[in-house]
This record gives sequence, structure tokens and C-alpha cells, in this order.
Amino acid sequence: MRSFTGWRQDVYETMWGTEWNITGNLKDWVVTARLGELELPVLIASGRHDVTTPAVVRPLADRIRNAEWVIFEQSAHLASAEEPERFHQVLEAFLSRVEAADPGL
Repeated sequence: MRSFTGWRQDVYETMWGTEWNITGNLKDWVVTARLGELELPVLIASGRHDVTTPAVVRPLADRIRNAEWVIFEQSAHLASAEEPERFHQVLEAFLSRVEAADPGL
């Protein structure tokens, strides 16, 4: 997949550990309580079939004041690859709304 060109597995594992076994340097880095501090528009994209289910995403989305959350019904973890046309439409619409609301961003 093109998005993983230049991917450094060793860097990923240093930060996070191996997939599903978070043991890396960032394992204790939790900023959930600070999500309410975000003062910019945020687009949250999640896939209906991801292991990060809507039940996991909802509490995060609810903490962000200016969040727009879109669930991609035909996707798991990579909506940009699994539903590229819809993903680009959603992203373009979001960016257009953000720019229209605050051209200085």
C-alpha cells in the first residue's frame, strides 16, 4: 500500500511495541483528559468494522468541542484506502467548512 512507503517498523515498535501489545516508549502517554483543550475543528474518521468500535470512539469525540465524527460503514481501519471516494468527499467538505468559517486557519 502506498501509504506505507518508507515505513519503519523498528521506529513504530520503539514507540508503541508490537501490534496489539503496547510496550514501547509511548505506552503510558495518555492525553484523553486534555481533548477538551483543543480549540480547532477536528474531523474524526472511523470505520464501522474497525476494532476501535464506535463505543470506543464516542467518548473521545464527545470530549472535543468542535469535533465532527464520520463513521465509514464499509471500512475497518483505513477508510482512506477502503472507501477512498467517500473519504475524499468527507475530507473536502470538512476542509471547505473550516476554511469558510475561518479563512485565517
